[in-house]
Order: sequence, then C-alpha cells, then structure tokens
Amino acid sequence: MRILDFVKPFVPFLPEVQSSDRKVLFQEKLLWTLIAILIYFVASQIPLFGIMINDKADPVYWLRAMMAGNRGTLMDLGLGPILMTSSIIQFLGFVDLLKIDENIKEDSLLMASLQKLLALIITFSQALVQISTGFFGAPSNLGLSACILILVQLMFSGVIIILLDELLQKGYGLGSGMNLFIVANICESIVWKAFSPSVYNTGKGPEFEGSLISLLQLLKIRRNKFEALYEAFFRKNLPNISCLLTTVAMFSLVIYLYNIRLDLQLESTQMKTRYINWGIKLFYVSSTPIIIQNQILTNYYRISKFLFDRFPTKWYTRILGLWDINESMIYVPVKGIAYFISPPVNILAALKNPIHFLIYTLFMLTTSGLLAYYWVDMNESSPKEVGKQLQKQKLVVKGYSVQGTQDMLDRYIPIAAVLSGLIVGGISIMSDLLDTIGSGQNIILAVSIIGQYFELFVKEQMKYKGMQ
Repeated sequence: MRILDFVKPFVPFLPEVQSSDRKVLFQEKLLWTLIAILIYFVASQIPLFGIMINDKADPVYWLRAMMAGNRGTLMDLGLGPILMTSSIIQFLGFVDLLKIDENIKEDSLLMASLQKLLALIITFSQALVQISTGFFGAPSNLGLSACILILVQLMFSGVIIILLDELLQKGYGLGSGMNLFIVANICESIVWKAFSPSVYNTGKGPEFEGSLISLLQLLKIRRNKFEALYEAFFRKNLPNISCLLTTVAMFSLVIYLYNIRLDLQLESTQMKTRYINWGIKLFYVSSTPIIIQNQILTNYYRISKFLFDRFPTKWYTRILGLWDINESMIYVPVKGIAYFISPPVNILAALKNPIHFLIYTLFMLTTSGLLAYYWVDMNESSPKEVGKQLQKQKLVVKGYSVQGTQDMLDRYIPIAAVLSGLIVGGISIMSDLLDTIGSGQNIILAVSIIGQYFELFVKEQMKYKGMQ
C-alpha cells in the first residue's frame, strides 16, 4: 500500500479551497493577494488569549522572520508547519516513497490532501509541544482550560494559513502564500525598525524604536549635534542608523548578485533560425534551501532550549546547548553546539571568540552548499529535469546536440547550485557581522521572492493584455 492510500479516509474531512471554474482576471488575483496579506498582518497582531509570557524571551527570535511568525500572536507558529511539510514531501519524493503518477487526477488530489493533513498534524504537534513545555507560561499556572484554548487558537490560525496558501496556489492570487507571507514579514520588520514610533526607556530617557525617527528626535533635543549623530548611528539595544545603512548596502549587493547569470543561446531542433536566450542564475536555487536550513535550526534550538529548561545539569543538555538571557532580555545559547552554530552578535564578538566564529562560518558554508546541491536533485531544477523540459520543447544549446546540451547542463547546474549556496552562506555571515536589520538570509529571501513576484507580475500582465 502506498503512503497516499493512507490519506483516503481523511479526504472528506479536510478543508479545501475549490478551484475556479473560470479564468481569474489579473485584477482579481491582485485583490486576493492583497486580502491574503491583510489577513496575515491582522492575525500577526492579535495576541493569543490566555498566555503568560515575556514577549522578548524567545529562543528563536532571529529566525522568526523566515518563519513569518510573531511571538505570542495567532501567527506564533507562522509558516513553520507548512515549511516542514514541504521539506518532508520533497524528501519522500526524492527517495521515491510517494509513488505518485501526476497524470492520474486522483493521485494529484491525494497528494494535495497528504500535504494538508501533514501540515495539520505538524501544527497540532508543535502547538502541543510549545504549550506543554511552558512556551506560553507554565501549564500548571495556565490551567487546563487555558491550555486547550491556546491549542484551539493555534490550530485555527494554522488552518487559515494553510487555506490562504492553497487559495493563492490554486490561481486566485499571485505566487504562493509561503513566499508572500515571508517577504511581507521581512519587509514589515525592516520598515518598522526604521520608522517605529514605539517609545522605550533605555536609561537615557525615552527613545523611539525606529532608527530614522530616533535620529530626528536626537537632532531636535540635543544641543551637541555631533553627539546626537553619534548616538543615532551607534546606539545599542535599539535599531540605529548604521544598521539601517548596512541593511541598504546588503540589499544593493544581493540585488546585484541576483541579476548575474550565465546566458546560453538555445536553438530549435526544427527551426534552426529560431534562437532563445536562457540563463542559469548565480542564485540558481533561489530561497528554498535557506528556508529548509532555518527550519532545521529552529527545531534544533527549540529542542535544545526545552532540554535546558527541564534538565539543565544533564551531560547531553550541556552538549546540545546551554542558554542564558542577554542584556536585551533575549534567550541566547552560551555554550554547546547551539552556541557554535549561532551567529556572533557583531564583528567585535567574532574577534573576541575566533573559534566560535570559525566553527559558525564552516557550518554555514558547508550546510548552505550541501543543501543547495541536494535540493537541485530533489526538484524540477535538476540537470536531468531541465534537459527533459528542453527536449520536450525541441530546444538545444546552439551548436550542440541533445546529448551535448545535457552534458553542458550536467556541468554547469551543479556548480551554479553549490556556488549559490556558498554565496548565500557568505552573505549571511557578513550580515551577522555587520549587524544588519534582519539577517543576510532574510535579505536574500526578500530579494529573491520579490524578484520572483516581479517576473510573475510581468507574465500576468502580458497574459492580461493578450486577452484584451
């Protein structure tokens, strides 16, 4: 019996977005995309009822942007369950355990149902683990009714996210919910840290959280303007102007690298005068391996933090990682594996602990390169699959045969995949050292997803104009 066959009894009970029986217009797609973003942002601001937590004591705070999650709200789990489901499905497909025939409609429906069921199971499991481990307050203090209520809220928001993702992927909107919510969360975080009107008392008097708002405030209230500028550029514990400038610089670098590609001229095997330019991008694997890497890290940190809270003196806990609250009231790993695979706070921290920095650098570069390499083989961007697609379209590289074209793809695509993974890892390390607003991985994610949306937007506009 196939894995897909186990899903059949659950299909009638799974929530579903019906496919449209007509062509969805571009304006409608744009409207539904905006509605999906609005629902996501509203859910990200609605606090979970019944919780008892310190909002800042979050062991995975620096990975939340990539999960599109917001601590203590309906979006606490974010896209974590969907991301994990996607990774599991890709792996099962890679090892050929799914046995799916995409030409059979029932198999396609069962595949979609499997993804949905798995996402719901992971949502329930993650919510249950976080509640039972005191992520929202000690269960004994919360009480059984509050724990059940929190579980229901997280399940409800999980279903909403799954349905919004399905809504977009079934053609009602643009792109996928996963990419849309991630880029929305990253951009919202950067804009908020630049313009936030929230006020904090840091011991020097009330200060605005937003770096640009704070700059204007300091220039207005300080007599010594040079001192005001220095504080605005280098203040600690809150976003500053230097962080904002390095973020802009990293965005510019990533945009430049994103547009680099190796162009190959293709020709038709039937019409030798027909030529097409096709490029292998430097960021060949795009954003998915980054998401997978951070999903793995997120779950590792959660396990490490859970063991530290329950068994702080055990030998295996000390190996996996010891945790402490830093001066910003945020949980950070201070010893063990969790410490060595977490980024240094800034350049000074890297110089003070060169062994930590060296191990972290090796870990990031190695995992980024390997994930990128193996991810290519697990989806339709592998040399073999790309070769099949070109063969179906009767296209070959100019001056080469079908086999020669395949040999060229076998040579260039793995190199592009590994190189893109190494570049992603390098940019992430550089961003961590420069203390950008959001990690380098978040910046790469934002640029690559926005780039995908731009290309999709252009294609949809061309289709719409062709229909007129």
